[in-house]
Amino acid sequence: MLNRKPKKLRQIMNMKFFKLLSYSSEKFKLQLRPEFVSTANENYPNNQSWGQITPGIKKILPGQSSLRFDLGGISLSVSTQNLWWGPGIYNSMLMSNNAPGFFHYSVSSNRPLQSFIGNLQFQIVSGTLRSDTTQGYENYGLKKRPLNNERYFNGLAISYQPAFMKNVSFGITRSFQNY
Repeated sequence: MLNRKPKKLRQIMNMKFFKLLSYSSEKFKLQLRPEFVSTANENYPNNQSWGQITPGIKKILPGQSSLRFDLGGISLSVSTQNLWWGPGIYNSMLMSNNAPGFFHYSVSSNRPLQSFIGNLQFQIVSGTLRSDTTQGYENYGLKKRPLNNERYFNGLAISYQPAFMKNVSFGITRSFQNY
C-alpha cells in the first residue's frame, strides 16, 4: 500500500531523524530538519552561593524546520529556524544562533524590494520564548530560578540601500519581550 503513494509522500513517511528533508514549489517551501540534543553533567564543585548539579538532557527538537509561502517578494512563514540579526561579524547584535531556535511566525521580504529610491528588505517576527526549567541560570549563580516560563516576543528588522549610494545600507531593528 505504501508503494502506491506518491514518491514525495513516501520520502516524508520514511524520513529518518536528522536528515534534511525539503520540498519546494513555486510558492510553497517546506523544510524538516530536526536536531538531537544530548548533554551529560558530571559532578563539579559547588556551594550554597554558586552552582547546582542539573540533570543531563536528551531531546529531539524541531531544529531548523520551516514552512514558507511566497507571495511575490513577500513571504509568510512558520518556523523554528535560528534568526541572526545584527551587523556583527563574529557576534550578532540582537538575535543569534547560540541557542536553539524558537517557534515563530514571520512576514518578510524574500529578496530586496526594488524602487526608484533604492532597495528595501524587512522581517517582522512574533513568537513565544520558553526557558528550560531544569537548567540553572548563569546570572543567578547557576541555580534554578522560579520565573514565568513563557515570554511573548516580537521584533522588526528593516534594511534600506539607497539607489544613489552603492555599497552603503542603513538598518534598524526593534525587539520587544513581555513576561
